[in-house]
Amino acid sequence: MNTLQDYRSIRAQKFTEFKKKRDRKILVDYFNDHDYPLEKIDEISDNNHIQNIQTFIRRYRLSDKTPANDVPVTEEPIVKYKHRNQIYALPLSHASMSIDLAPFLNPVTRSIMSGVQLKRLVRKIEKLTTTKFDVESPFHDITGFYNNFDDSWSISDIYRLFGTKGINEIKLPKSVYDEFLELDPGHLYGVEIINNDHNNYKRTYASFSSIPSHGNGDNDRIELPMNIYRQLGVQPDDDEDHFKIRMIKPQKAKKVYLRSLVKKENLIQDVEKTFTQEINIHKVLTEGQIIIIESDKDNQMIPFLVEKTEPPGVVTTVNTDVEVDFLEAYDYDDATTALLIELNK
Repeated sequence: MNTLQDYRSIRAQKFTEFKKKRDRKILVDYFNDHDYPLEKIDEISDNNHIQNIQTFIRRYRLSDKTPANDVPVTEEPIVKYKHRNQIYALPLSHASMSIDLAPFLNPVTRSIMSGVQLKRLVRKIEKLTTTKFDVESPFHDITGFYNNFDDSWSISDIYRLFGTKGINEIKLPKSVYDEFLELDPGHLYGVEIINNDHNNYKRTYASFSSIPSHGNGDNDRIELPMNIYRQLGVQPDDDEDHFKIRMIKPQKAKKVYLRSLVKKENLIQDVEKTFTQEINIHKVLTEGQIIIIESDKDNQMIPFLVEKTEPPGVVTTVNTDVEVDFLEAYDYDDATTALLIELNK
């Protein structure tokens, strides 16, 4: 008489045979639909090719793995990567900035990454990044400043914003300007600007003047507009601020979504003509930038937030037809009041 252990062994053997027949039938049904010969199907089944592939995917898939580091709660996409048999995860902006500034270091441990591991990480970042442009130079350190800032943005800063119409434009240090002179003159170029604080992962973009700064070489102090400070999430320092810049070639704008900070009707008479003229003076537009549109009625200054661009992130408006779409306006009656409140949030 069989013991309980023998009985269990027989049951397990029958189940294994049943599962093998069932799995083979599934394979046959599937591969017959794709015109595979029977001997090829038998080879796949006998050598457990499908199971080996599943094992490989489960081993190297990172989406269901727990990272070794703490990951902040964020709405950003999360980049997961493997290094020295450990899984790490970072918000996209953190991972992207870390690779830009220290391309051969693990963004979490700061240990050296091999070329293959780095390429995998860069591919993941590029796949998730929506802001696309061509990088034309390495990063350069610059010293920025903003005149007469007094703890918060004031009426005088807003008048200055009205005067510049919110254009993000800077003068380049001579060394960076010399790099620009070596580029193909048939394109519009801009600069990417990042804060020198490794805990600040924001970026912004700007056009640049046709003449370089008149300072002493790479130690130039470059005046930066309000928008750049605001978009980077920093306030001007009493002395000087440290940033990094690099040359980029942005994509041409197809569409721009604007949100007025003032909720009034019929502020502009000829909308198409006015916005065509006003948008084109910016050369480079960035999501999150505040621009000033001068109305064709009484020359009123109307602030608009660049809510979104197509392509996303940063675009050039030069030599291209830009479609403008208007989103629901903020609920302010006065432009100056709107800017005072929004800029100092």
